[in-house]
Amino acid sequence: MGLSRAERAYVRDGIEQDLRVDGRARSDYRSMVLELGVVPQASGSARLRLGTTDVMVAVKADIGTPSKEHPSDGRLQCSVEVSATADPMFKGRGGEGLGGEL
Repeated sequence: MGLSRAERAYVRDGIEQDLRVDGRARSDYRSMVLELGVVPQASGSARLRLGTTDVMVAVKADIGTPSKEHPSDGRLQCSVEVSATADPMFKGRGGEGLGGEL
């Protein structure tokens, strides 16, 4: 889906005026803070704050025993939890479809 003429003109004008929608110049960056190891129960974790955006990620890894039916096969299970503050569609258990089992 392409941009309408009005949208193209809006973007072009912003580039020509060196102005973004939020008032920053094209070369102005939002402040960034990166913290590592923020979830002590996780094998690895990080929190990134970029302007007013706040993202946290954690990874937990456990080594288990393969099933007797498939002693040489492993399993990787992924799950994703998304806060409802990211988008109202994630309220409750809305992020379940983002994870899967490999």
